[in-house]
Amino acid sequence: MTSDISGDPSTEDAETMRHRAKAHLSGLFQMAVQAANPAHCLPAYLPPPPKGRTIVIGAGKAAASMARAVEQNWQGDLSGLVVTRYDHGLDCARIEVVEA
Repeated sequence: MTSDISGDPSTEDAETMRHRAKAHLSGLFQMAVQAANPAHCLPAYLPPPPKGRTIVIGAGKAAASMARAVEQNWQGDLSGLVVTRYDHGLDCARIEVVEA
């Protein structure tokens, strides 16, 4: 992020300062959301596949997005079931997603 909030307050009006602060905070928020996205933060923590198949079981609001991230980055046999909240489901090929 390249937001600059170091403007000289003595030369900026209050509206300009509010706009710059809001833009900076919005940028920080978007960076935090992106950092928490399972597609970006989960792959680095996946272990090597063990011998045989792997079964994924999960529950929670982010279970479907984490299941999708595992599917997209897993190099082995994989199946499973995750339960997530209504309207938080995603299509997964090898892991069943149930909304409840």
